[in-house]
Amino acid sequence: ADPTPKTLHRELIPFPPAQVMWAIVTLEQHCREAWDERALFQLLQTAALDLHEYAEWPRALLPVAALSLQAARRMPFSARLAKEQCLLVPAAVLRLDVEISEEAIFVAKDVSLRTFAQVCCSLARLLGLEGLPEPHRQEI
Repeated sequence: ADPTPKTLHRELIPFPPAQVMWAIVTLEQHCREAWDERALFQLLQTAALDLHEYAEWPRALLPVAALSLQAARRMPFSARLAKEQCLLVPAAVLRLDVEISEEAIFVAKDVSLRTFAQVCCSLARLLGLEGLPEPHRQEI
């Protein structure tokens, strides 16, 4: 059986999903691979989960969130964002909303305005991709 995003998140410790995604992007750039569709999708879902607090897990730091979004817009992940079940883009929008509402970008020591801008830019690029599901566009 496929692991759930929560199970995968726990099994990836100490590596955040964003770093695993970036490693896959780097491998894909150097040699085309036949990636397992379910595994890539689960990793995207795990990255979405990592953007927010749940159970005993803290949310990923903003630079890690930026890395997730940067990796998601590259192959082999970009084609998987078109699935309506893929929650990374809506989760990223919600994360930005949380950062703004908590005013974290103005008070946190680990967050800079530059990092916040990188997340915004990466999200804007994802929103510009063809094939983003219409329900996600309407929600955003």
